[in-house]
Amino acid sequence: MKENKQVYADISVISNPDILPPEKFSVIMKAFLDAELADCLMFGTDNGDIAKVISAVESLTFMSKKQKKKVYYQNAEQFFGRIKKLNYYETTSHVFALPGQL
Repeated sequence: MKENKQVYADISVISNPDILPPEKFSVIMKAFLDAELADCLMFGTDNGDIAKVISAVESLTFMSKKQKKKVYYQNAEQFFGRIKKLNYYETTSHVFALPGQL
């Protein structure tokens, strides 16, 4: 993700304590932040109780408020704003039109 700035990941599965124990979530998030990937992570809520997921993120005392804001919404704003401006995105071998662009 560091080499490819257009690659983002959501944390919906790993932040859900019903799927992954909080200790493992903490280790994974610390590794992401130590690798300076805070700008590439997005909050997701498609895998469980949103209150539990928010609580899991809030329990990460090593994350700054600035990093949490990035994960909660700023990275998604940047990602979706970039996609909207481009109207398409490229992978190594394909170009895909976005919905409404076909």
